[in-house]
Amino acid sequence: MQTWSANSKSEPYAQSAAELMKLATTTVDEFFKVPIAITEDLVQDLADGLENLFHDYMKFVASCGN
Repeated sequence: MQTWSANSKSEPYAQSAAELMKLATTTVDEFFKVPIAITEDLVQDLADGLENLFHDYMKFVASCGN
């Protein structure tokens, strides 16, 4: 089992793509459990936020080199 905690608020990166996917899945699951009317705009905001996180993660990984 993999554990992770952020090194700092400025570098809150998952240690692996598998951990990132686990966090994204948990986020989506919890989002749809919130007892509010879920609109198309809210779903789009969630999707946009996750997309930004994935892009940031990929940039971070790419910056680490080979």
